Amino acid sequence: MVISGRLNSNDIRSMADEVRQYLNDLRYKVRQFSSRLADKGITAALNANYGSYASYIVFSKENTTEGSIIVARETSLLTADWLGHEDVKISPLLMTEFGSGNYAVYWEGSDGSTTKQLDDGTPIGRGSFPNQKNAFKDSWLYRDTNGFLHITRGFYPTKPLHTAVIEMIAQINTTAREVFGNGSN
Repeated sequence: MVISGRLNSNDIRSMADEVRQYLNDLRYKVRQFSSRLADKGITAALNANYGSYASYIVFSKENTTEGSIIVARETSLLTADWLGHEDVKISPLLMTEFGSGNYAVYWEGSDGSTTKQLDDGTPIGRGSFPNQKNAFKDSWLYRDTNGFLHITRGFYPTKPLHTAVIEMIAQINTTAREVFGNGSN
């Protein structure tokens, strides 16, 4: 953008108006840019195969004064009955992002171990939570929102949010050109 004029009061006012207009246009374009990136991220998240949990997770876009953000919400939690623990609430969103049970993404130590200890020495591993000792049992049950019990060994992570972020990063340049132009103006 080039603004030119003479150093007189009318031209200075005119140049100031042009700068204000440019700033307003830029703010609008930044919001449009983030909105389009969020839309592309949501499309990528929806295309991630998250199987039976699709009815439990809703992706949406929220517009803020700075731009748009992607929000993932659960429509409900699942109820698990596992090794004598009944009505344990579990998150479909966390299970799709990180997996669960024997298929969970888990911590791996530098020595190749797959168990981490909490500060108090309590071991935790994949599919585990603090203060329980059955992390590597083969199966568990969960109850869906219709009340049906399902037996499972866990779920592979499909990472819909991670997929959204990767897609948005990949689309930054293309989206910037769509919104801001090719830089020749």
